[in-house]
Amino acid sequence: AGCGVGTNVTYPIGRNPIEMASAAATVAELVPPDREVILGMGTGGALVNSLFRKDRPITAVSEAVELMRALWAGTRVELDRFPALGAALGYKPGAVAELTYPVANPPSIVMAGVGPKILEVAGAYADGLISPSNLPTLSRAAFATGQFPEISGLEAARAARPADRPPLRLIYGINLSVSRDSRRAREHARRQVALVVGNPRLWPALERVGLDLESAGAVKEAFDAGLGIEGAAARCSEALADALIISGTPDECLAPVAELRDLATAVGYTEFYLGAPLGPDP
Repeated sequence: AGCGVGTNVTYPIGRNPIEMASAAATVAELVPPDREVILGMGTGGALVNSLFRKDRPITAVSEAVELMRALWAGTRVELDRFPALGAALGYKPGAVAELTYPVANPPSIVMAGVGPKILEVAGAYADGLISPSNLPTLSRAAFATGQFPEISGLEAARAARPADRPPLRLIYGINLSVSRDSRRAREHARRQVALVVGNPRLWPALERVGLDLESAGAVKEAFDAGLGIEGAAARCSEALADALIISGTPDECLAPVAELRDLATAVGYTEFYLGAPLGPDP
């Protein structure tokens, strides 16, 4: 037994899916055949939004999945089939892409997202769904509503699953920040939370689970003003950070981590990971 390799979540805007497919296939050559390579995919968060124009991001994700799988299958791929990616990345009309080596161990693709459209795409096309606890509708606050399957979009993803596909893998990420110094752990957590709540697309989700919209607005203003992650994190309230990321000393984190694991198991998650920021000295 042993571990495979996974990227967690990347995005097809600013990272060319052709290069991602080639890189993932290269990694797969180095991994023993009984272990897997997983490529996580999403539309990108607040930092991506501040750097790139994102037109048709959900279409770009679905096109990226189709493109990468075709390349791993050894197909010569006509890039004109992927107009959203072509517009974003500048593919030449009539261009064709192909990997120059066979891929014996194609990576799995798992998706992360919170909107109904991306969750439907995940259910229809991906191998699995990543649900990180630092997103409002996947957080402890979402479980506290008693309506997690609906609020999280888990129901929508399952409903979109074609009958001829294997069951959707459900992977729950428990985001935490650990330090021997509880204060440092919480400060470090705010950096990661700022990247989440600075995305205005998540603000309705924050409101739905009763979290701090005013602080989220201040975080976005900091990003827009060019203050970077440090400036944005300074605008993030402790209450908002605590709601989305478990932080503290190892002893302080044990009980909340176990609680989240049990809550996620109860709604069908079978795989788990400990996610960023992990902490200044985990």
